[in-house]
Amino acid sequence: MGKWSYQELETCFQRFMDVTDTAFIRGDLEPWVQFFTDDAAYRDLGYGFEGGWKSEIRGQANIRKWINAHFSTYPNNAMSYWPVPWYIIDEERGWVLCEWRNRMRDPGNGAIFEEKNYTRLKYAGDMKWSFEEDIYNPVRMRTMIELWRHERDRCERQNIQMPEARPEDAPVMHKEVSEQSGENQYSKEEIEDTVLRFEEAGDRAFRTGDHSEWLSFYTDDVVYREHGFGFNNGFDCQVSGVKAVKEWIDPHCDIWPINNMVSFPISWYVIDAVRGWVILEYRNIMKDPGDGTHLECRSYTRLKYAGNGKWCFEEDIYSPLLMRSMLEQWVMLSSRFEK
Repeated sequence: MGKWSYQELETCFQRFMDVTDTAFIRGDLEPWVQFFTDDAAYRDLGYGFEGGWKSEIRGQANIRKWINAHFSTYPNNAMSYWPVPWYIIDEERGWVLCEWRNRMRDPGNGAIFEEKNYTRLKYAGDMKWSFEEDIYNPVRMRTMIELWRHERDRCERQNIQMPEARPEDAPVMHKEVSEQSGENQYSKEEIEDTVLRFEEAGDRAFRTGDHSEWLSFYTDDVVYREHGFGFNNGFDCQVSGVKAVKEWIDPHCDIWPINNMVSFPISWYVIDAVRGWVILEYRNIMKDPGDGTHLECRSYTRLKYAGNGKWCFEEDIYSPLLMRSMLEQWVMLSSRFEK
């Protein structure tokens, strides 16, 4: 048993959602800020802070300063809606994990512009969070915002007014994006065993270059989403079928310097035994470049269990900018030790 009940954790998150639905529409973010403890830590593994030089800020005061500045200018201040397709509560640790859809206001013609973001929250009691970590692809986020801006400019040229953002629209959006899932028929122990064996198989696969054992953990019709580098040179974010996953992973992991990314330990995982889902964090670790420097980049993964030790769905999300920066740093360091 955790320190707080499932009901208390869910109540806090539901209130957090409700406040988010109104604060960003009205432009008064103080009620949102008040959900954080005075010493809360906030990590952003996308844009980051201070021009991307920092990934974490600490303290409610700094969170207030950042959030108000970030959403005070156009077009960021038009990101008004945050529908949630799903959330998972880890009662034992007092965590809540969820997906937000960062959605822009209707530009005038009903078009929807949004980008997904995974969030991990740690509860501190008294309806407050002591920690938030957001992970998303900042390239996709920036592109989405720019596409919205161009669409809004087009509407303005046609004298089409932008509809008012209304808090009462938010609950409808939550229902629209809700990701339904059938009831899981497998035990938590079976799912956890599959996670641990999957980690071991991945470790062997990416050390040896033989991905056959790792691929055996997917159903023949698996859906695989990649919200970082993506597929087909970044033009696609989803492939279907284990054959398509193999056709991607074999050449992808044979490319230098990616073939020097040799370890993928799981930092933590959360199992939703009701739906048969798993959310976990990978540490993507590079081979020693020659001077002992440790280089790694983190990513989140969501898995759906299909029984018989197999996944029918995987979704990876991370910042390709941070991943590329790590790879470039490894290349720079390793070049000093080439013979």
